[in-house]
Amino acid sequence: MIGRFAPFLISAILFASGCKDPVAFEEALTDQQLGGKTIPAASLSNGRQMYVRQCYACHGLEGDGRGPSSPGLRTAPRDLRLAKYKFVRMVGGDLPSDKMLYDLIRGGLHGTAMLPWDIQDDAMYDIIHYIKMFSPEDEGWRDPENEVGTPLVFSEDPWTDKAEEGIKRGKHVYHAVANCQSCHPAFATKEYIHSAFVAENKKPEFRDDGYYAARQVTEYSVNGVEQTNLPPDYTWNPMRTVKSGPEAKKNLYRVIGAGVNGTAMARWKGTLEDDDLWAVAYYVESLLDMKDTPAAAELRASLGSQGEFIPPSVESEEAGDGSADEVVE
Repeated sequence: MIGRFAPFLISAILFASGCKDPVAFEEALTDQQLGGKTIPAASLSNGRQMYVRQCYACHGLEGDGRGPSSPGLRTAPRDLRLAKYKFVRMVGGDLPSDKMLYDLIRGGLHGTAMLPWDIQDDAMYDIIHYIKMFSPEDEGWRDPENEVGTPLVFSEDPWTDKAEEGIKRGKHVYHAVANCQSCHPAFATKEYIHSAFVAENKKPEFRDDGYYAARQVTEYSVNGVEQTNLPPDYTWNPMRTVKSGPEAKKNLYRVIGAGVNGTAMARWKGTLEDDDLWAVAYYVESLLDMKDTPAAAELRASLGSQGEFIPPSVESEEAGDGSADEVVE
């Protein structure tokens, strides 16, 4: 809770030491064209006051992610000048909708210092409008050619009454069709993964450290330093925008479908069949449900203690020993 009061504490210290209170702005704001819309000065002015009270401690007065609290935060606060946001889950366009930003701030990002913010709707949208002003001239929100994307369209969930089938299909799609373990950890035996690739008529592949996440380079930098990230191990790490509950599968569908902006997590909507996209959501949710349980530890232990796997000969695979078919039943 201390983080929420940091701006007030800092203001009190500055006042006591005779320094200028960062909330006391002298510059008047004017109407601005941001993201293809005219934002009234009154909204921007209120947004500026609210931003300083709620956001400045981490994101800084200039929106550069260098607030007084930022040196101790991992992951680093977003540099809002770039107008790049990982988890807004839009399709097409260069910019997120106000509603997507609203949902992001309201829900927070699990596992980070970005907590859920319970702010009145009008004030929240004023903050959202104000942070757009951090974009440099002709960039981000100030670039007239940048368009706001559209929300992901959900198809009907085909696995509603057959969840176990969805999980089974999702496991196959995860490990062979989408090859998710090229970045994320694998959660199946090497024999299963080999057979799944064969069933898809694809050359089997598996990283040497395939039961761990592979470090990925992102498009983001902090103080000029390129940032990397580790894709989540679903049995271990919290997902930034997904938590357990009735909306979990839908949120997973959205994240997997739209991808994670600025990272190696590509958009899968349109690449995977929609039934398979839902199936992966079911499978990933089953892994998330294992988090912090003995079952997760048992799975990791069993995968880590596998003996040497010797792939079957080409002749036996062509003859069909049943293993590949068993994977996709």
